[in-house]
Amino acid sequence: MKNNKRITRVLIGVCIFCLGLTGCNQSTNVPSYLKGYEDNYKENPRTAALKWFRAAEFGMFIHYGLFSLTEGYWGDIHSKPAEWVQLRAKIRPDEYAKLADKFTAENFDADLITDLAINAGMKYINITTRHHDGFCLFDSEYTDFKSTNSAAKRDLVAELAEQCHKKAWDYSFIIRTDAIGDIRILQIEMNGEEILNPSMIHQ
Repeated sequence: MKNNKRITRVLIGVCIFCLGLTGCNQSTNVPSYLKGYEDNYKENPRTAALKWFRAAEFGMFIHYGLFSLTEGYWGDIHSKPAEWVQLRAKIRPDEYAKLADKFTAENFDADLITDLAINAGMKYINITTRHHDGFCLFDSEYTDFKSTNSAAKRDLVAELAEQCHKKAWDYSFIIRTDAIGDIRILQIEMNGEEILNPSMIHQ
């Protein structure tokens, strides 16, 4: 339980920290998601990002991946939350990887998800594009453990981003992180604009 709380705090902290990293770039180009915060951005980009985040208040956090197929169960072991099933059930990586052959993502409907969020008044979507099991919901040149190589053969992150852009929804939030034990941020985008480049923190 303590680990879950710690990881939740880390993820929230990383989100706020990375939004604040827009302040590392003192460019006069204000990111589109900060429309209405231009004056704040000129004074302090980090403060502008935090003001936006606090004002947004309501967003959707999607936890989705191979672990979703197990619903937290592996044999007699029930993992809460479900995304920890590989660790708690001590599933061998090669055995866990077989779930990709069953991962069809047939109920993942980016159009429906974005409609639901927008109609509910949400201001952003945060999706676990690569959870600590290492499985990517996007196409990547760095690994074969990804949704485009699964039974789904789809880039789910691209589908979600496409729907956000199609509906002119400015507040799409996508995070890509490394595997558990290494919380380096690989890429952060707001509305398709990269607001954190790996070179900013990987020196």
